Amino acid sequence: MLDELSEYYADLLDGTYDCVDRIVLNGYFRLGQSPGGFRTWWRNLEGSDDNLDTAHLMRMAGRFSRRVRAHAKAHQIPLIDCAQGERKHELAKQHLPQDPNFVGVFLILVGRAPAPVWDVVRSKGGTLINIARKTPAPYVNHYSFHIIDPDWGHITIKLCGHPHARQAKASKDWAAASSICRQVLKRERRLSLSAKRCQQRINFARAFCKSDELSRV
Repeated sequence: MLDELSEYYADLLDGTYDCVDRIVLNGYFRLGQSPGGFRTWWRNLEGSDDNLDTAHLMRMAGRFSRRVRAHAKAHQIPLIDCAQGERKHELAKQHLPQDPNFVGVFLILVGRAPAPVWDVVRSKGGTLINIARKTPAPYVNHYSFHIIDPDWGHITIKLCGHPHARQAKASKDWAAASSICRQVLKRERRLSLSAKRCQQRINFARAFCKSDELSRV
């Protein structure tokens, strides 16, 4: 069955195909992006940077992991440790809630990927010498929280367990892309664009659907 956009432009299309696309929003925390900002954040959190070292950062990542797993167990939320290269969106499809009224987290996927983790260097006397990203970036756990939102439907929030190792990401799957296409369709009808401009819009829609993912999460 053709969607509304394809039906409207059927005489200009050579064919149709299905694809899984998503829109990704990156969460940006300014203090966490530079050594000085990270040190300021730690001082605000702990009251001083006396205990700012790599060991404490690793412990924080460990606590995050344990608490996520404990929460999932307590609330009977499936938590799966994914192998490298495993298609997480396929796993998510298998666990989508059957209850149409469900709202909240329904699945947590854990996967390992490189992340720019902070490394803190202190002298033998305990003086803070340097804060820098580890090179090469180590593979660490990333947690994808799959959520049913009452307004957006299925969304995913991905976090790294290490403090400010990378940006948080929120993604929306093909439903958002379909919404964009419907908006384009309504705009075309309202403005009665020329055939040339209509073709430009079709090219945009084709390019939007061409990649199997806008951004892999």
